Amino acid sequence: RHSVRAAAEFLGDHGLHPLAAELIVRMPTLPYATAIDLLARGPGNTTVLVSWKTGHAPRFADEVLVHRQQVALEWAMATSGEGVPVDVAYVVYLTATQPRFGGGGAVVTDAEWHAFRVGPRQFVELYRPLREKFTAAAKRSAAAAQRLRSKAT
Repeated sequence: RHSVRAAAEFLGDHGLHPLAAELIVRMPTLPYATAIDLLARGPGNTTVLVSWKTGHAPRFADEVLVHRQQVALEWAMATSGEGVPVDVAYVVYLTATQPRFGGGGAVVTDAEWHAFRVGPRQFVELYRPLREKFTAAAKRSAAAAQRLRSKAT
C-alpha cells in the first residue's frame, strides 16, 4: 500500500499523467529488450520515463549509478527503438527511508519517496559507456555465432 500511495504522490507532485506502463522496448541495433515501468506526460507536454524502485532506499552510491544507467538504456531504447522521444527520466525509490548520500544527479525528495532525476546531459554521460560496452558484446556474440555456423558446415 505504501508504494502505491507514494507512487501516486510522486505523479501528482510532478504533474505526471500515465501514458503506458510496462512498455516493452528494444534496441534495433543490438539484441536487447526491456520493459519501461512508466511513460508519462508531464508539464509542457514533456515525455517522462519513470523507473520505480521498491523495498528500500539506495544503500550506496553505486546502486544509484546502476539504476540511473538502467534508465539511460531504457531512454535510448524508447527513443531509437520505438521512436518515443523522452525529455527527462526519474529513478524513484518508493520508501520513506532517506538515502544516506546524493548518489549523483539531483535528488528530489518527499516524506514517502526519493527521486534521482536524469536530464538530457546526464543521459548522454550515462549512456555512452553502455553503448560502447553493449556494441562490443554484440560484436563478440556475432563473431561466436559465425564461428559456430562455420564449424557446422
